[in-house]
Amino acid sequence: YAARCGGSRTEAASQNTDSILSKEGAKMTAKDTKMLSDSTSQIHSTLPVTILFVDDEQSILNSLKRLFRREAYNILTALNPAEALSVINHHEIAVVICDFNMPGGSGADLLEMVQTKHPHCVRIMLTGATDAQEVPEGIIDGILHCQRVLTKPWNDQQLVKLVADSVAEYRKNVEKG
Repeated sequence: YAARCGGSRTEAASQNTDSILSKEGAKMTAKDTKMLSDSTSQIHSTLPVTILFVDDEQSILNSLKRLFRREAYNILTALNPAEALSVINHHEIAVVICDFNMPGGSGADLLEMVQTKHPHCVRIMLTGATDAQEVPEGIIDGILHCQRVLTKPWNDQQLVKLVADSVAEYRKNVEKG
């Protein structure tokens, strides 16, 4: 439907909402408005979200894509911060998982830009540092500009759960506005 109509499913849902409102006009009751709002929230909560993986190692990106191929997410990848910024400027991203050390810019700088441009997006730093679990929370949010730190190598089950929890957090952030 979205491809035929030139928009996303979210835009289509919004257009349907607008047409209902314009047909009903002022005759809609508070109950009708609540039902419509709940219906729109359900649509948004069931739409697939987009996850962006950023790492300068193609083999890491391939592993992450394989791990999430059966999950109900749109998966995008970028090999460097510049490529990631281009992706972010053209897509609504729910979760960014970004390597810390990359040629062409640090993951912290990229996540700071993401935080500024897309405050609802959940940001996760991926690092090869083995002591990342020991990083104080103030450093994580204030300097690394992420909500979580994930170490390489990761545990697949923990990563899948972390992403699912992050998507739920993203959806809550979007609903709050």
